[in-house]
Amino acid sequence: VKLMSLTDKPTSAITHSESEREVLAGTKVEVELLIPGLCTMEVRIPRESTILTVKKFLVKHVNDNLLRHDEHPSEVAKAWLVLAMFGYDDMYDIPLEVEAVELKVQLERIKHMFGLGARLKDGEHHVTWNERCRFALVIMSVIRIPKVPSSKSGEKMDVDKDYVDPAKRPDQVPWTFVHEERPNAPATLLQNTLRATHLRAWDFVTGESLASQLPIIFFVRGGSSR
Repeated sequence: VKLMSLTDKPTSAITHSESEREVLAGTKVEVELLIPGLCTMEVRIPRESTILTVKKFLVKHVNDNLLRHDEHPSEVAKAWLVLAMFGYDDMYDIPLEVEAVELKVQLERIKHMFGLGARLKDGEHHVTWNERCRFALVIMSVIRIPKVPSSKSGEKMDVDKDYVDPAKRPDQVPWTFVHEERPNAPATLLQNTLRATHLRAWDFVTGESLASQLPIIFFVRGGSSR
């Protein structure tokens, strides 16, 4: 359903949440978020913001709407953010992590490949996102937490309040889940990600990029890993 534009005319028939009003006003944009192998979600993020701010919003959304409702509640610790766009092949996907791609290169690729604008504001690079943006949050580890009462699930999001990078927490554990393609069926999904599951490497002498011929899947069953 397409949201109606804001007008000066009062209305009693239609009411919008604060988040919807921000989308209507153009301060936020709704994008698709993929949790590889698990699900996709629709998330509203600031239309203009830094890459780090977007990651905080997406992590907060996953924590509040997915991980905290698990049998063993948790929060994202270490995760990589990947940017894609509707209409583009997955070869254009960009890891938005300085561990993988230098920030300067990230911004150049965002601008020239996807046509997204970026400007320097308050000493930080702010990107203007749009509805065609697709993100993947590749979760590597989580932090176990106590169960949170459902009454707190609707609290207003404040991604900057007392922020501490959870990836540096010493109590994080690897994130695992069991994919069920349909009720009572074996877990058959091997790939559902913005990036192919081929093991990748680079020759730092020649600069040649290498990849395994077959997808590499790691899993644990009965105490043994494969």
